[in-house]
Amino acid sequence: MRRWVTCSPVDGWVVDLLGCAPLAVRAVKEAARESAHLSLPEAFAGTYPWEQRRRHSRDAQEGPTAFAEKRRPQWTGA
Repeated sequence: MRRWVTCSPVDGWVVDLLGCAPLAVRAVKEAARESAHLSLPEAFAGTYPWEQRRRHSRDAQEGPTAFAEKRRPQWTGA
């Protein structure tokens, strides 16, 4: 049995990332990959399909709702 022990700032960052909404992580990865060669204004002006999906998802509503209710969000990926 393996046990994961956090011992560095990177490990803490990974734990935080794993708690994020999967749609948000996918949208960020897509935007970073697709805009790496663009200038900053061009990247911000770009359209990214996973970001559009994330913006109109139930998860986009769940994050602020969970924050207002002082509870952990329940991500569904929908």
